[in-house]
Formats: sequence, structure tokens, C-alpha cells
Amino acid sequence: INAEYMGHKVNGVPTGFVELDNYIGGMHPSDLIIIAARPSMGKTSLAVNIGLNAADRLLGESKASKEKPKSVGIFSLEMSAEQIVTRMLSMRSKVRGTKIRLCSIGKEDFVALSRESSYLNELPIFIDDTAALSISALRTKARRLRRQHNLGLIIVDCPCTLR
Repeated sequence: INAEYMGHKVNGVPTGFVELDNYIGGMHPSDLIIIAARPSMGKTSLAVNIGLNAADRLLGESKASKEKPKSVGIFSLEMSAEQIVTRMLSMRSKVRGTKIRLCSIGKEDFVALSRESSYLNELPIFIDDTAALSISALRTKARRLRRQHNLGLIIVDCPCTLR
């Protein structure tokens, strides 16, 4: 796929981070990209952000070509699907996650969350939060997603806990 993203040529699916895309040239089907850092450094946030950006791009490409969109599968072995969606909503709406969790949102925040919730609902993202997942079970679920939903990107959060 040759794509132009924010004025930069990217060969592959863009991450949404221009500097990273310039360095790696976007994500390609054969890539294994590992994000590693100390605890609480933002690895999950980065991975979820990349997943959101990729899903948005894949949906846009499918609308332009009238093809079935490729999807993004997020396998979270540490966080629940609800926590991941809350993070996505927070990222997209610019409403702090603590305000969402504590239900202390005002009218403006509610409007932003509602708008972004509708947007997220359109994106081809599938979240699996099965705990203690084995490698073979992950492979089986990924193959099923590929068959049923045209899987284009897999994100595995905390692969160190795979059995």
C-alpha cells in the first residue's frame, strides 16, 4: 500500500506518528514490532494509539476503495476491554480518564464523549481481554478474526504473560 499521510509518503499502514513512520516506513504484514520499556512508561497507551490510528486509516481506505475494511485486533492480557475503551475515549475526546471513571463529567465533556463513542463504534477494532491466554489460543483467535473480519493488524499488550 502506498499511502500519503500528513504530507509524508508511508509505505505500509501508518502508525499515526510521523517521526516513527519516517523511521520504519509504516507497518507491514511481515513486521513484528515490540514496544519495550520500564513499567508505567506508556507502552499500552502508545499501542492503543497506534491501533486507533491504524483502524481509522484502514476504514478510510476501505471507504475509498469500497472494499471490506481490514480490522485491528487488540489482545490485552493485563487490562479489561472496558479499561481499554475508556482509554480510547479519553484519548479521542481529550477528557481525562479519571473524570470518566469517577463520572464527574460536565455537559461539554459529555458531548465530546458521545461524539467520540459514535466514532469508535464505526472503527473496525476488536478487543479480546481473555486472561492467561496461551500462544495457540491467541493464534486461533487471530485466525478467526482474519477469516471473519479481514484482520490487518494484531496488537498484543503484555505478551510476557502469554503461556
